[in-house]
Amino acid sequence: MSPDPTSKQSTSTTTRSAAEKFRQGVIALLAEFEQARQEAGDERGTNPFDEVEAIAAGFEQSEDDEQARQAFLTALAQRLTLDNVRTLRLAGEAAVAATPQVIKAEAGHKKPKRIADEVGLSLSRIYQILRSE
Repeated sequence: MSPDPTSKQSTSTTTRSAAEKFRQGVIALLAEFEQARQEAGDERGTNPFDEVEAIAAGFEQSEDDEQARQAFLTALAQRLTLDNVRTLRLAGEAAVAATPQVIKAEAGHKKPKRIADEVGLSLSRIYQILRSE
């Protein structure tokens, strides 16, 4: 008797579904923890970019999963105000504008490949920036 192909497919779908629920749960718990930590005035992190890094990490971690991305964005939207969004958008534009200067400064002690990996740009874009004056 041969195995039922629909049974195998169903098991695979169930496994993916369970993994997705787990992933969404972890992302939601991290967002809850961060919000509770901020509300409690926990000042362990003195890095002014902690919150921005948390947002970026959640966004990046949900990149390949549309449901996780939507769950992350819904949770984020509940926390942000219009002023927060404006500030983040302006900060993003400032970061993009400052990127060439940061790359040139880092090129003195890091290889272009490492810079590309860290900043999330292609190696050819890094070389293009380094060639420009």
